[in-house]
Amino acid sequence: MRCRRLLVGITAVELDDDGLVTDVRSVYDSRQLASGRRSAAVAP
Repeated sequence: MRCRRLLVGITAVELDDDGLVTDVRSVYDSRQLASGRRSAAVAP
């Protein structure tokens, strides 16, 4: 079985008054990415 490296981040879930999901935002530490992928992620 081949394993892939996981990108660990922090995810926030915003709920409305009825408990329904209205927004999901994830933040990742770019230091976890290889330099080529990091450059592609921030390119305009």
